Amino acid sequence: MRRICLTLLVCALVAPATAVAGGSTPTTAATSGSLGISGAPGAPGASGSISLVGKGVVFGYVAHGTVIVYSYKADGNAVPTVSGAKMTLSSDASSVVYTGNGMRFLFPGGPYQLEIDGVGIDLSAVGNGSVSALGSGTLNADNVMLALGRIPTGASWGPLG
Repeated sequence: MRRICLTLLVCALVAPATAVAGGSTPTTAATSGSLGISGAPGAPGASGSISLVGKGVVFGYVAHGTVIVYSYKADGNAVPTVSGAKMTLSSDASSVVYTGNGMRFLFPGGPYQLEIDGVGIDLSAVGNGSVSALGSGTLNADNVMLALGRIPTGASWGPLG
């Protein structure tokens, strides 16, 4: 049931962004793109390490692992939400680390820099940004499916800037 609800929410958020992005039409600074990361068909989610830098909405689920927040500044009065995790500060207090099982997270809007490490990762982002990933699963950036292997730093969705 949780997976169905997450899938419906992802579809509702991704469809308008995909329509705006216009397939192979170049994007402009006024448009946004979308990013989806999930497991291979039949798998419970992607496994590995994913680094995201962007501006917009990002949300997802991690069956077991960590979400490291290097920076996040909410637009307006938006409040990030992370459930199913224990929160700690990094040793130098420069980032927030969430560790847990069955972890759900939502960063509702604004610039962010995140790293997600673990197994059973399902994640979606709508906005502009770049991704770097190492692991197994699939990555969908504006309807271009790629097998996750090593995605070069700087692979992006939507316009940057």
